[in-house]
Amino acid sequence: MKRKKHTKILVAFLALTLILSSCLKDDRYTDLSKGVPLVELPLAAYQANKVIATSYTAASGTQTLSVVVNLASVNTLNTDLNVTLAVDNTGLSASYQPLPTTAYIVSSLVATIPAGQRQGTVNFQINPTAVGTTVKNYALRVVIKDASGQQISNYNTLVYNVQVK
Repeated sequence: MKRKKHTKILVAFLALTLILSSCLKDDRYTDLSKGVPLVELPLAAYQANKVIATSYTAASGTQTLSVVVNLASVNTLNTDLNVTLAVDNTGLSASYQPLPTTAYIVSSLVATIPAGQRQGTVNFQINPTAVGTTVKNYALRVVIKDASGQQISNYNTLVYNVQVK
């Protein structure tokens, strides 16, 4: 008798579970397949647009500072994407001095993201001797200026605090 009662309760519970767990149209999720490609500086997104401290050794020769550009999209592009960067100190905080142009060399400010890939790089060669060890508030502000017709993300600016030890 008790067993029949437990069986009925179990069957009722299972039936109720099946009825209440039916498929619903759930609008809580964003359909990313309809999103537009964005060009961004992933380190800016990771650092939430904060100043990034970089340190170099005075005794070494020129050292590389790599600025990576990312294509954030559902699919990669079928053609190469040229992203133009610029050194733009106009938005630099008053607590920083612009890094002297003699302290770095950049052969090209265009990062090419090859077709079928998501990242391209621009390399700055930092000259620690030109930076010196006395000034600790030099900054290099790099921004995305053009993305060959693609939309530029809000994460489009990096500020590097360049120090030599």
